[in-house]
Order: sequence, then C-alpha cells, then structure tokens
Amino acid sequence: MTEEQVSITGETKTLEVETEGRKPFRVTIPKDSRVTFGPWSPPSKDGSYDRAGRALTGTLRIYAPGPKTSDNVLAVFSGVTGFRDLSIEYAEQVAVEVGSIVWNSDKSGYTREEKVKRDEKWEPRQVGAGIKDEEDDL
Repeated sequence: MTEEQVSITGETKTLEVETEGRKPFRVTIPKDSRVTFGPWSPPSKDGSYDRAGRALTGTLRIYAPGPKTSDNVLAVFSGVTGFRDLSIEYAEQVAVEVGSIVWNSDKSGYTREEKVKRDEKWEPRQVGAGIKDEEDDL
C-alpha cells in the first residue's frame, strides 16, 4: 500500500476530534467536504456491538466534495466520542472557590472559622488539557 498525499485547494475548515483514551487531534479538510458521524460499524454477528463498548463511540467519515461514494472517502476515524468545527466557539462554566479556615486552639478546646467565596464564570474550553500521552493499543 502506498501513501498518497491529497492536496487541498480552496477554502478549508479544521475539525477537532475527540477519541476514547487518546489525545484529541485536528484534521483540516476542504470546506465543502461531507462529514458523517455514526455508530461503530459493523456490528457483531448477533446484531450487538463488541464487548469493548464500541456502541458508545462513533465512526467519523470524511468525503471529498461531490457525491457520497466509496471513491470519495478521504478519511475514516473510529473510536470517536465527539468532534467540532474549530470556527465554532466553545466555553464551559467554571466554578472558582477561594477560602480559608482558621483554627484557634486553647486549653478549653478549639474553634474553627471558615470563609469561602464562590464565583462562576465562562471560560473557553481547552480540549486535551491535562491528558497524558498514551500509546495506542494496536
């Protein structure tokens, strides 16, 4: 099998793809490409999905502009849990708590004074932050 580079001309868009147990990755595709997302394929002989829980993940398929045929398939990614076009802004609500606890102790016992301030704000999501590198199981 030989590797073939596909040259992308014209406008493009970048998708960020989240997968099970691996770092998120990005793929740049022609803007007018067709993108489909569906269940893991194919199911097992008994009509259910395999024991690894693949029913909870999907398959992301990217087709070249034009009709959706096997000749126009650019990429297929399995084990996908989600994806988004990076031109779409995404933020999550983050709760921040700042506080202190003061313990005062004497011969009669102790007292505890607690002060906590909670604030909520929206911050852009940093996908993949804190995810360690893992080798593929393959």
